Order: sequence, then structure tokens, then C-alpha cells
Amino acid sequence: MLTDKIRPRLRPEGLVKDKAGDTAEDADGQNAKAEAIATVEAPLALDGLMLLGIFGKEEALNALVRLPGGRVEEITAGGELQGRRVAAVTAEEVILQGPGGLRRLSMPDAA
Repeated sequence: MLTDKIRPRLRPEGLVKDKAGDTAEDADGQNAKAEAIATVEAPLALDGLMLLGIFGKEEALNALVRLPGGRVEEITAGGELQGRRVAAVTAEEVILQGPGGLRRLSMPDAA
């Protein structure tokens, strides 16, 4: 026999379904605010490489780079990216070494 004590609780007010169907709290526009802060419009470089982010421990940083076709690769110093050697990954930039010399990839400026 069921009693009131074991009934499921109702969903809290203010929860809405997002576009993907997940439940998200957006009562005061927090999702839109986070999206605006995290999104920076920047032109693609001529060769299509774009640095998306740098992460990891200071002594072993990794970087995410968007390739011309849209694929994203994780790289580390000493690795290779499109025929170029990854000379360094610093907190500010990635330095690639290739036939044309050094190429620096830095994060787009947040305006």
C-alpha cells in the first residue's frame, strides 16, 4: 500500500528544458551570460589553424587547435601538427616550427 511519504517530489520551479532536452536552470539568464563570456568572434587565420585553448599543469601544458576542416586536435610540446613540429606550448601561445619558419598561435582577443 502506497503512502504519501514515498511519492516522488515535484520538480523545482524555474527549471526549463534546453534545446538538447537536458534540464537547465535559466531563471536569471545565467546560461546566456556564460555563453556571452565564453564566446569570442575571431576571423580564421589564412591557413585555417586556430588556437582554442591551453590547459594542464604549467610544466606540461596541452593545447586544443582547430584545423581547417573543423576537426580539433589536442597537442603538446614535441608533437606534430600538420607537418609542423610543436616547438612549445606556453600559457599564452603555441609555437610551431615548419619549413616556413616559426608560426605562433595565440588566443583570440576578447573584446
